[in-house]
Amino acid sequence: MPHMIERSPDDWESPAESLADRFPTKFRSKASTQGVLVTTDSRPRQIFWDSLGEFGTLTSVLARRDIVEVREQQEALYRDAEGVVRRHFFDFVVTFDDGTRRALAYKPRDRAEKVGFINFLTDLAERISPEIADEIVPLTEFDLPRATVQNAILIHDCQRDPPDDNCPSSDDLGHSAVFRSGGSGPSGVRG
Repeated sequence: MPHMIERSPDDWESPAESLADRFPTKFRSKASTQGVLVTTDSRPRQIFWDSLGEFGTLTSVLARRDIVEVREQQEALYRDAEGVVRRHFFDFVVTFDDGTRRALAYKPRDRAEKVGFINFLTDLAERISPEIADEIVPLTEFDLPRATVQNAILIHDCQRDPPDDNCPSSDDLGHSAVFRSGGSGPSGVRG
């Protein structure tokens, strides 16, 4: 008979709540995918994502050592050309170790081209407060190579379930996952 180890309530700590300004809603279609990822840093927290593209962006961002904070679904208020107050939610606003903040906006390339996403973001950069971000970075699936996303997922998994003391850490292996901007438009848009 296996021996059960008694665990106390102190052995587990609930992850911190999401920092999102908007939480996932009901699925938009039968093909919609939404989820939550729990970070693996010293104070784990929930981060929601609304599509597989956002999930790939999130894991790639979390794998980068130069990014110190990730906030998902961040609201930006602005006035449109007619003066009407509108809201836009950036998929992620990331803060780099040098203090730079970038608002990341993911959309599949076909849809981005169809709705004029780059033009919208260029106009939006002129209208939002600079307190939101220093620049806006449009991303498509072409900016996130499949290998980069898969490696980022593996890095997250390894950080979540670290090896024992006799195994090299992921830091010893020198991992780095990057997203590159430019496949769908400018590397960044700043107003």
